[in-house]
Amino acid sequence: KLVAEMQALALGPVTDANAAIGPLITAEARDRVASFVAAHPGDLIAEQTIPTGAPWSEGHWCAPRILAVPDAQHPLAQEELFAPIVALLEVPSLDAAIAAVNATPAGLSASIITRDLHAAMQWVRHVEVGLVRINGDTTGVDPHAPFGGMKASGSGGREQGPAARDFYTESRTIQLHA
Repeated sequence: KLVAEMQALALGPVTDANAAIGPLITAEARDRVASFVAAHPGDLIAEQTIPTGAPWSEGHWCAPRILAVPDAQHPLAQEELFAPIVALLEVPSLDAAIAAVNATPAGLSASIITRDLHAAMQWVRHVEVGLVRINGDTTGVDPHAPFGGMKASGSGGREQGPAARDFYTESRTIQLHA
């Protein structure tokens, strides 16, 4: 099911409202991702092909891929690539899934897909990320909701919603004694 969903994602330039995946921001970002994946390959499960010709020849495209990794310590499971690459780790239990998420230095976002309310609440209580989702994707958030990571992810605060005021301002205490 994951492979079918990935293959159905439309590629296109950022000006294409129907595109779900666009190019990376710079050639350096594309080359960094390509080098990292080449140095730390996972088992390829699926990959989309980047078309040829314009606009594909003009952007810094990275082929969307799903790569299986053997454990939570694999570099693909540890690094935030900011690219359309999924490091897929099969785990035997909810506790193992929570441990795998918490074993990374990053902590931006994580989601669990479940109908089990108890499992969902365990996920919420124990996963160490700034954006915890149940039955949803792990990208973005509504503009009215605070967004930011934990551990080495994010920029140390919440940058949307009411929390944006604190993120974009610096408070000072001023005392005047007569």
